[in-house]
Amino acid sequence: MICPSFFIKLVLQAFLPHTTLEEFIHHQIEDTISLILKYKLFIF
Repeated sequence: MICPSFFIKLVLQAFLPHTTLEEFIHHQIEDTISLILKYKLFIF
């Protein structure tokens, strides 16, 4: 299951690409962690 924000990110990145792949991966990891934490707050 892929969350809608993932598709939104893909669209945004198509128009506003990150400068480097490393930066892209770093942001993806940060966003994923923050999403997991948010969902944990909602569940518990």
